[in-house]
Amino acid sequence: MVAKKERSGWYWWVILAGVNALVVAGGWIFPVKLLIFFLTEVAVIMIWDKRKDDGWWLLMAGIIGPGVEVVAICGGAWSYSVPFVLGVPIWLPLLWGLSGLLARRMVEGLK
Repeated sequence: MVAKKERSGWYWWVILAGVNALVVAGGWIFPVKLLIFFLTEVAVIMIWDKRKDDGWWLLMAGIIGPGVEVVAICGGAWSYSVPFVLGVPIWLPLLWGLSGLLARRMVEGLK
C-alpha cells in the first residue's frame, strides 16, 4: 500500500516534469549547465523525498532511454545539435533517469 505522503502532491511532480521540458528547450545549447542543473535536481529529490529503489529507477531509465535513442539516431530518425557520446548529449541520460523518478512518483501518487 502506498503511504499517504506519496499519494499527496502528485501534481508537483507533473509540474517539475514540465519545468524540465522548458529548461531543455531553453538550455540545450549549454550542455554542461544542463548536466549541473539535472545533477542538482537529482540531489534535491534524493535528499527531500528519497524512496526505496530510487537508485534503480534512476539507473534503469538512465540506461534504457538513451539506449533506445542511440538506436533511433543510428537509424537516422533524428540527431542532436550538441552530441557527446553515440549521438546523445551529455545531459540526456540524467534527464531520462529523472523522467523515470518523476513518472514513478506520479503513478504512485495517483494510486
